[in-house]
Amino acid sequence: MLLRRLLSLDYVLEYPELSWLPTEPEKVGCFKHLSIPRRKLPRRVCRGAAGKTRRDFALKPPIAVEADRTVFVRLDPGHSTDQGLRS
Repeated sequence: MLLRRLLSLDYVLEYPELSWLPTEPEKVGCFKHLSIPRRKLPRRVCRGAAGKTRRDFALKPPIAVEADRTVFVRLDPGHSTDQGLRS
């Protein structure tokens, strides 16, 4: 998980000109503005003694939104071999 986050950060730093959405509220607000229902967003529901907590974009993927495109960063570091990391 840490390697995937570091690789994602590397990608974000390589493209500083993109409008990155750093927080969960900004990501949810952006997709709400695009008329995408919240129920369609990736989420994780945690249950505990205090009740349920809903986390949208729980894996915290880097997302950038521009006028003509949306960039989702999903990196596969290739845990089973080093081939994925090399590519």
